[in-house]
Amino acid sequence: MQNQLSMLFFLVDLQILVFSFFCFVKVSMGAVEVQPRSWYVHDENRNNTIRFQCLGATGAVWLFNGQPISRLNATESRIVNKHMIQITTFRFEFAGVYTCRNSLAGKEEANATLQVQPEFADPRSIGKIVASGDHVELNCSIRAHVYPPATLEWMKRDISGVIRLGVHERYVVSQARLDDSGEYICIATNKYAWAFATKSIFLKVYGK
Repeated sequence: MQNQLSMLFFLVDLQILVFSFFCFVKVSMGAVEVQPRSWYVHDENRNNTIRFQCLGATGAVWLFNGQPISRLNATESRIVNKHMIQITTFRFEFAGVYTCRNSLAGKEEANATLQVQPEFADPRSIGKIVASGDHVELNCSIRAHVYPPATLEWMKRDISGVIRLGVHERYVVSQARLDDSGEYICIATNKYAWAFATKSIFLKVYGK
């Protein structure tokens, strides 16, 4: 009887010890967190060094847009180690979602986003002179790898004011008229604080 009681007390003490150990581990590890949670690249800070630090993960594994990254596929511009990603020279293809996953805690992970201001493939302003009745196409395109994805919208500005023309990459004037003359503005925007870039095309229509 005494041996049975001793064994019972031993098992109870063991359960308490195991429970306390797991509580200690959980508190010690804490939640996985990436700092900063977002970084926005624009004209004024494009040459700055970017750092994402993973906190609370004892066995950190980094992913970029859902795909694992490591020192093997890092570059001189994007340096990856266990608890930090450092980008010394920004490239558009580096924009996206960075995930730090705790490999010792299953699916415990945290995300950070590297966002970029839209940039046109050809940012120069353009002048077009066409005859009345001509078919005119105004094109606007941005560089690849912009994150978040950008939306392109056309506006027209002339002596009467500003008119919104719609959301599309190309604006078509099937038969140009004299009153189609003016400044056509392509605006690229994405979700981050309505970041935008503009490109102007000046259209002059003359009579035949």
